[in-house]
Amino acid sequence: MSGPKASSFQVDPAVLAEQRRRVAARDSYVTLVQRRNALAAKHAARRRRNLTQVNVDLGGELAAVDDATTETIETWNAQMVDKLQRAEAEIAAAEHAERTDEVNRRLASLADGGTEARLKARAAAERRERSRPAPKAAEPERTPPSRPHPSGPSSAKLLDEVTSAVARLRPGVGDAEREEVETLAERVLAEQSGRSRSLLVELQVRVQRSNASARARADAAAQARTLLDGLHGLSGTAIDRARRLLDSVIAGDAALLTADVERIGRIRAAAEADAARSYVASELAAAFRAASCPVQEGFATEVLAGRRAYTSLADEDDHAVEVQLRDEQVLVRVVRTQGSADASADTAAEREFCRRFGTVSADVHSRGVRLRLTRHTPPGQTPVPLAEAAADALETLAQAAEPKARRVER
Repeated sequence: MSGPKASSFQVDPAVLAEQRRRVAARDSYVTLVQRRNALAAKHAARRRRNLTQVNVDLGGELAAVDDATTETIETWNAQMVDKLQRAEAEIAAAEHAERTDEVNRRLASLADGGTEARLKARAAAERRERSRPAPKAAEPERTPPSRPHPSGPSSAKLLDEVTSAVARLRPGVGDAEREEVETLAERVLAEQSGRSRSLLVELQVRVQRSNASARARADAAAQARTLLDGLHGLSGTAIDRARRLLDSVIAGDAALLTADVERIGRIRAAAEADAARSYVASELAAAFRAASCPVQEGFATEVLAGRRAYTSLADEDDHAVEVQLRDEQVLVRVVRTQGSADASADTAAEREFCRRFGTVSADVHSRGVRLRLTRHTPPGQTPVPLAEAAADALETLAQAAEPKARRVER
């Protein structure tokens, strides 16, 4: 049972999960440190501008993170997530309150500024409205002649209603939407009383729509964070693109479509399969080395790409072992590196490899990779082929080993 072999492989899910857990903990740590530093800089900028101070306790980075256990890093990550969420909410609430106060002062000044000031404010608001792209051109309104604006209890009530509507904006409302609401609020106070009432209704509707958009973005951001957590510990070009999309959704710069969620699910499944194959390749390389069968440089990369890679067969120069991953199987066979066919020597090489491959199989099994033999050819049943690529690969291996031998001799 020592000729060409084909073995299906199965990786213990617990082993892969633990490997991903270690990588994910460190990936999350790096991301959280970046968020922490950005928020700390924002908090420092607020302090320099003498803005309302908030209670932000972000703590420090993890000491000796390279030597920390996975459990230690996960504990720090969980604590930092909680601190960041509370700090971000505190700062967002403070910024929302500051902007609301500023708008209220501007609206109050407008309400008390007389007819001329109101007309100027209305004209400025209309210019801002016209500067924004619109679905279709609207006929510009004519500025009515200056007439006395209602004053007293009715105007005070209107101001209260306007400021109350603006105050109902959620902290998560975007700057562009917020500016539209504020511009419309100014128009309400700048208009005559009859027109003001209809604009007030429009203002209230605009606030509701802006809040609904903010809630939708918050829900999408929460879903994006969940999807992003599922990508921790995975790598690849498609994974990187998925992360960039999810980061944009969390920042409120992109929408999360159903098609995006489905596509990210497929990307994750493919990346998990690639991670399993990568683990098999790296563990095979380690097991061959442990069995005194050094592998060529880039062994794991070659087999992951579906190409043939080679290991030496102990002290045997005329033969090597060819390894390939294909269709969730490990394909191995002995090949000649030079010379003409020699049935006796070829069969002896196959038997020697059989002994060593048993050791390799037991080694990878102890690391969570189960190889199940699905096809084999007895020794001597088929000619051992010549593989010039094997000779080239092992020549590079010999050249790399020669300086090490010299260092040992010295």
